[in-house]
Amino acid sequence: MQSPYLADILLSSRRVLTLMNRNPFDSTSGSFDRGHWHFKTSDFTSATFQMGVGILAKLWALEGSEYFKNKTLLDWIELGISHLERIQHSDGSFDEWYVNERGWAGPTGYIMNACLDCYELVGLEISSNAKNTLEKVINRGVDFLKYSNEGHMIANHVAIVYLPLVQAMHLLKRTDLDERVNELKDVLVESWNEDEGWSLEYDGADPGYQSGTMSFLAKTLKYDDRPEIRNICERSLDFISYFAFPSGAVGGALGSRHTVTFFCAGIEALKSVPLGARLSRYVRDGLLTGNQVLSSDLDDHYLIYRLYEFLDAHFYWSSVKASEEGELPFEKGINASFEKTFNSANLFIKANKDYYIGMALNKGGAIRIERPSDGEILLVDGGVLAKKDGKVFSSLACAETQWKVESESVQVQGQLVDVTSKEFSPLKFILFRLFMMIFGLNHNVAQKLKKAIKSILIFHTKRGDHFSRMVSFDGGKVVVETRVQATQSYEAVQVGGEFWTRYVPQSRHYLGEHLKFSAPYFSKNSVSGEIQAFVDVGG
Repeated sequence: MQSPYLADILLSSRRVLTLMNRNPFDSTSGSFDRGHWHFKTSDFTSATFQMGVGILAKLWALEGSEYFKNKTLLDWIELGISHLERIQHSDGSFDEWYVNERGWAGPTGYIMNACLDCYELVGLEISSNAKNTLEKVINRGVDFLKYSNEGHMIANHVAIVYLPLVQAMHLLKRTDLDERVNELKDVLVESWNEDEGWSLEYDGADPGYQSGTMSFLAKTLKYDDRPEIRNICERSLDFISYFAFPSGAVGGALGSRHTVTFFCAGIEALKSVPLGARLSRYVRDGLLTGNQVLSSDLDDHYLIYRLYEFLDAHFYWSSVKASEEGELPFEKGINASFEKTFNSANLFIKANKDYYIGMALNKGGAIRIERPSDGEILLVDGGVLAKKDGKVFSSLACAETQWKVESESVQVQGQLVDVTSKEFSPLKFILFRLFMMIFGLNHNVAQKLKKAIKSILIFHTKRGDHFSRMVSFDGGKVVVETRVQATQSYEAVQVGGEFWTRYVPQSRHYLGEHLKFSAPYFSKNSVSGEIQAFVDVGG
């Protein structure tokens, strides 16, 4: 059987090589950021694209492909290494989104993982000068990861940094990193909800990013198989499995970061576990049916991330022997109905032969219902979306709610949240650039500013009108009733359908289901007073 990742790897690798400046005499030679070196649409090069050196190293080692042990590919890898050295800050960090960002996990952690993979795969094949340069870049970058931190607790970011530090310990014999590795391991364990199997992503649990944390940690096991880390990986399989829906859809609005895809390398690395083997087939089926996001689906920036994950997944798919498959929760529910409430994660699952239901209790009761027997999507309901005077309010926000799960119903009450998107004006953008060019030279200032930017873009604090949602289970019928007490007049209000309210760079990807399920089931203009919306499924 052929790897389900291979076709997309071969297609997307052509795009990556187009992104790269392969002219050896250009000042930007070796850059993978085509927007910078070719189109001139950016005034700095985003270092994330330099993960391409790791991608090319993995392609060089990809047996059966035209890239396998190709000498020209090694020349291009050397160009990429040289460009990495040119754009690295003196403190070892790199910029992804703006000048003097000096990012920790992203992009420095990601880039160090790519550099160390490159070192491991082709370190003996490239020239001694290129190898020395690569070692210099790695050591400076690893030192930055060793001595710096991030403002917010984001579990997948800690895992991203943990990975290259473990690699450097074992590949470069950096024994000085042992204390920092143990410190990050303790952070991962302490932020881990052992009872429910998830790690904190800003202010909640996210199945997609939990698979990301699992993926980065699973990659460390071949270097250092620590029982605490393996436990997080294997327990993560259990948590994310509840958000593998019968249709092939993943998590979505139920998660704190609204991701609609699994990171797949960790799943493939854990195929020796029954649930890992079943999730491996689930991902394979999703890729074949278009319900998982391909790297070729994505913009240039996130093509790099997704292709890297696919290359790692292909490696594990080919090298790890799968155990006998376990059952996914929606499959178990067909024969033995159950309910499960993740009280800390504020998530609710209900499964039987007729329905598989997932509900986000702290995101306004956003709900997804599918039929387990054939994977038909019956309802996608993100909740309330309202507009007034250029501002947008929604129930779909990680906000404090009151909820109650009873035998035949689930109730959620809360307040709408101002989720209006933030935009740069030309003047603000110029002032921001000037500020970063002057004050971003200081690492502490850069980190504080990045924390502030995340808070502005991601977290929403302004509250609006009260809403309530009641989901009733009546035999074979599910009824969703939503009420909003509009104390002000809204230009438009809609309820239901697929929409997004939280800013997360690696989200809002298109899937085929969005053609059918983006439309709301309730929509009204010029609204005031009490709003009521009903929808029922089945019966």
